[in-house]
Amino acid sequence: MNDFSPRSSALKTREASPMSTSVVSTPTHRRAKPQKERPKVDDKDWAGMEPDEVFRRLPVLEVKKVEAKMRGDAMNKQSELRSMVGTRYRDLLTSASEITSLHSSSLHLSSSLRTVVQACMNPSDPSITTANYSADHSEAEDVMSMLPVAAHMKLLLDAPEALYSFLSHRSYLSAAFLWLVTRVVKEGLSSMPDNINVPYLPLLQKQWETLLPFRSQIVQRATAALRSREKTDAKNLSETLLSIILLDNLPLPDALALFLSQRTRTLRDILKLSPELSTPTPHLSPTFSRHRGSSRTSAMSMSRDAIHAVLAEAVHCLLDTVTTAIRVFDRRKRSHNNESLIEEMIRLVQVGEPAAAPAPQALAGRTSHQRRASRLASISLPFPKVELSGHGSPISMRQILRLLPSSEMLLRHLPTSITAFTPFIAPSSPPLLSDKLFAWRSSSTSSLRDALPSWLVRLQSVTDIWFVRKSIGSLLANGEFEGDIQKALEADWGARVTDVWSDKLEKLVESAETEVRQAGEQIRGSGAEMDTNSTLFTFSDLTFPSAPTSSLTTSQTAFDTFVSILKKRTSHRTPLLDTVLIVMEEAAADLKADMQGLPLSLVARYRDRVESALETLVNVLKNVLESMGSGRRDEKFGIEAELFVGRVALYLAKSSTFLRDVVADTEVDISAIEDAFLRVHEGSTNRWRQLS
Repeated sequence: MNDFSPRSSALKTREASPMSTSVVSTPTHRRAKPQKERPKVDDKDWAGMEPDEVFRRLPVLEVKKVEAKMRGDAMNKQSELRSMVGTRYRDLLTSASEITSLHSSSLHLSSSLRTVVQACMNPSDPSITTANYSADHSEAEDVMSMLPVAAHMKLLLDAPEALYSFLSHRSYLSAAFLWLVTRVVKEGLSSMPDNINVPYLPLLQKQWETLLPFRSQIVQRATAALRSREKTDAKNLSETLLSIILLDNLPLPDALALFLSQRTRTLRDILKLSPELSTPTPHLSPTFSRHRGSSRTSAMSMSRDAIHAVLAEAVHCLLDTVTTAIRVFDRRKRSHNNESLIEEMIRLVQVGEPAAAPAPQALAGRTSHQRRASRLASISLPFPKVELSGHGSPISMRQILRLLPSSEMLLRHLPTSITAFTPFIAPSSPPLLSDKLFAWRSSSTSSLRDALPSWLVRLQSVTDIWFVRKSIGSLLANGEFEGDIQKALEADWGARVTDVWSDKLEKLVESAETEVRQAGEQIRGSGAEMDTNSTLFTFSDLTFPSAPTSSLTTSQTAFDTFVSILKKRTSHRTPLLDTVLIVMEEAAADLKADMQGLPLSLVARYRDRVESALETLVNVLKNVLESMGSGRRDEKFGIEAELFVGRVALYLAKSSTFLRDVVADTEVDISAIEDAFLRVHEGSTNRWRQLS
């Protein structure tokens, strides 16, 4: 306490002194004085103040903030107002209107119910029902006058969707008939009094612009259906043709000509060459080359099946076209007046469907509730159905209307001129079916015959050609037209077989010349000791087959290969000689396989070609022998090359299967060919004899 007493006295002295008070108290007073706070922008509702008051209270910067805030609020209010007007307010207005309408309807219903009760209690008192008759009568007349117009417009509005549906389901006759109906409805609505149809004319014009292009579209789709590759029955074809007749006013001869022309296009499309059936491009990879035999056979088999499918489809197109045309256009003995199927359909379409009994008309003397009940029945009750006979019209106005939405209203309130509509088809003379079909059969058969070689050229095997011929022949077994087609195609089968033989024999001679010449040049260049010294080849090392360790098939194959090598060694078929002979023997075996099951006429053709090919082969060996002669000045190896050519000729004449396979079952004189080969062999030893 003693330590703090001097300080306390000093403080008291300072508080008592006025100078000290002024000096010390001034800063303390400034810190304690509260500052005047400015009003914040968000604290007050500035929108309710006068602008002058805002400027007095706030600086300019704060006023700008207030302005920006007020503008943002205004924009938000505008957005809310738009939303309210666009959705909520509109719903409110609609609800208000509905409430008002519901209120009026409720009052009217209550009044009507009271009238019904009074009428039931006093049925003989006419004064009860005549009180509100004038108002009800006026309302009923307005509704009844509007229903026919509404039915007209309803049909026109529903027609496009129905037309699309008919076209998607290929119901071309229904689509054509509906389009004609829309045209009649459009004309009927246009012919109404002006005070009735004027409000609907703009919509009518717009809807007719939508419906008008359907006519050409239906005709195009129906014409394209005539080119269908799928087999169709006579009834569907008649309906398709009838749809075109209805829209284009075609006479029957023109309808037949149109059908045959479209079938001609179908035949051309079938026979059009397809790139997918072309010969596959050969692969160059070693992996593929090892399996080229099996893959080539598979590719040729696929090509054969594909070509057979195309030609079979073309033949079916010819036969089905003629058969269907006869069923549709030929006169039937058991029909009405010997009509054809298409003529019967035309007659039935113009006759139409029996009309239903009209609804009883409301009498003028009926009471109001009786009129109301009758009007309700006329709108809501189903229309009585009409049972058609088995030979009824293929299409009618009522059938079309029953497929449309609101069909009951349309059938009830469309006028009789529309509900009983039947199209008019100008009569025409029947077509000359036999003459037209004869001309079409001739031209179509010629088209098939002209296209056949371009398809057969893809077949490189006589077996494949004869397989296709046999398959097509099975389709042409019976019938006059079938026989004409078979005769027209027969020459092309034989011509293609002859071409295949000529190509194979030509390739055989070319490959023989190439192989013999290459082998001779190889002997001339390197000596090829294994081919020039048969003793060395016979006694060279030979690998024996290993003991069977897996399947018996593998071991049997190895053993057969070993036996084949032994036979070649014992017959002195050296490696180069064996290579040349294998090429020629495989080609001859292929030709022999192609000869199986061929008629004698084709075998005779083959005989002439094989004789010519063998003579050419002898001349080729002579030319190769001359090219290996002394003119090249290589005595030793040149003589060995000549001897090799002679050995090829000798083996072809004596031990090879080449000659027997290449002549097959023909009566070619093999002995003459053997003598020619032996003379080549004898000529190859001339230089060797001179030097020895």
